[in-house]
Amino acid sequence: MGRTKLRRGIGLGVAVFFVAACGGATPEAEDAAGIDGDDDGGLGRGSDIGGPRAAGPRRGGGGPQVRAEVGALDRAAVDEVTTKVRRDAAVCFERANATLAFPVVHGDIELTVRVGAEGRATVVFPSRDALGHDGVTRCISELLREASWPAPEGGEEGIARATYGRDAEGRAPVPWGEDDLGTAGAALAGALEGCKREHGAGSLSVTLYVDADGAVMAAGAAVDDGDASEAVRCAVSATRGRRYPSPGSFPAKVTLTR
Repeated sequence: MGRTKLRRGIGLGVAVFFVAACGGATPEAEDAAGIDGDDDGGLGRGSDIGGPRAAGPRRGGGGPQVRAEVGALDRAAVDEVTTKVRRDAAVCFERANATLAFPVVHGDIELTVRVGAEGRATVVFPSRDALGHDGVTRCISELLREASWPAPEGGEEGIARATYGRDAEGRAPVPWGEDDLGTAGAALAGALEGCKREHGAGSLSVTLYVDADGAVMAAGAAVDDGDASEAVRCAVSATRGRRYPSPGSFPAKVTLTR
């Protein structure tokens, strides 16, 4: 039986945009810091502050208050929220493989959460998806959306990112490249470009599993901007209804990025 694991990298406050631009901490750095640990039944936990906390409201020279667009989130409070979601998310992962002939769904998914002034998630979207299961994405997104978050300090909105993952339960799917998808893959690539244009996404990726008959078993997508989250649905829908080459007797897994 595979273990469900969590690797959580949380950017809090204004500095989150700098961290995103620089790629954030590497997996090696996270491992060294103990962010992905095995001390609680295979569910690692940890957090990473993306830089100094955003300044709170301040006055200068009798002028108006200055309030940043993006504020800071309390680290301990965010850790409490994501720890609870980590426990509940295990059910989301269990459901992923329950209906498949081969339990091949595995990998990581990063979800970005925008937290409003009242401490509620206003936007939750997949910002990185190497898992490839839209059902899991929606399941965990709903948990994050329903959670009570700390109100951002010094800004109108706070941002947190959390990464959840699952190891392969047994044999991993056959690794494919985009060329392995043949002419159906070329058509899919064109459809993804259309999803990007229609919904204003800067970048869009989709990960899918192809069974022995060339049909899609499961798929999931990610975008770089929550305002373009409809591109995720568009991309997942675009994978369906196509006949891809057969990978043989065992499913294949492939990611396309546009």
